[in-house]
Amino acid sequence: MLDNFLFENVKKNGIDTLEDTSFIDVVKDVSTNSITGVKVKLADGSTKELTCKILIGADGYNSTVATALGKKSREDKHSIIALRQYYKNINMPQDSIEIHFLKEVQPGYFWIFPTADGGANVGIGMLHSDTKTKEIDLKEALKDAVESDGFKEYFKDAEAEETPKAWNLSLGSIKRDISGNGYVLIGDAAGIIDPFSGEGIGNSMYSADIAIDVLEEAFSKEDFSHNRLISYDKNLYKRLWTEMRMSYFLQKLLILRPVVDLIIRKASKKKSTEQFISDMIAGKRSKLNLINPIFYLKIIF
Repeated sequence: MLDNFLFENVKKNGIDTLEDTSFIDVVKDVSTNSITGVKVKLADGSTKELTCKILIGADGYNSTVATALGKKSREDKHSIIALRQYYKNINMPQDSIEIHFLKEVQPGYFWIFPTADGGANVGIGMLHSDTKTKEIDLKEALKDAVESDGFKEYFKDAEAEETPKAWNLSLGSIKRDISGNGYVLIGDAAGIIDPFSGEGIGNSMYSADIAIDVLEEAFSKEDFSHNRLISYDKNLYKRLWTEMRMSYFLQKLLILRPVVDLIIRKASKKKSTEQFISDMIAGKRSKLNLINPIFYLKIIF
């Protein structure tokens, strides 16, 4: 729904669009090592080359643009494998999302996100490295969670609308090269997903906002070189890196079950603390509060 909302607004603002068109490859000027366009397959099956001064790779976690540019890599300690399944007729509150830190998928979590039609986006995700070392089958883990005593009331009348869908998510716990001669990568294509929450929309919006300023300057100077566009990388990580590192720390903290249980138990007894932690997970408050000793004193006492 959000994707379509954004796309429809693009069309309303007079931007030329090509639908039912798929990306094939980038077009490069070998003499300058710069991206000058893309090769695409049109709806009628024909191919066409489109030229550009700057290519913006905004094609998500499985970015074919990043792959074509040689920028797509997967580091098991810095990527999540996630499994999602949509359900209908789920018996749960429709006004909030739920995240559950199950011991079977640490570090990771089980989520239930209500949709507008009385259904829910249900899923589970954890680090690639841990699924291998712990030999975890995520399909089985998702099935076990849905059928467990803790959630059976939610799913007693629910029907799965699809088979589980899997995908890989590149986390922002390491810095990546996300610009070059004639191109930038934004959003999930840049690998800037929050390592703790797995959320990517907010960071995607930040990356687009930061890219706009850099690209406006590039056009004003008619300079689309990496030397000009690398300020996008610098500005983006200046904005996000501290929070990313804190999220990475929190991800590791999930392994310490007694600590997590203590924090959650204490928070559940005090509404303001409960809301404070929820806001940090949702990105409404800075996670840097977690390095402040006063935060823990407030929770414990």
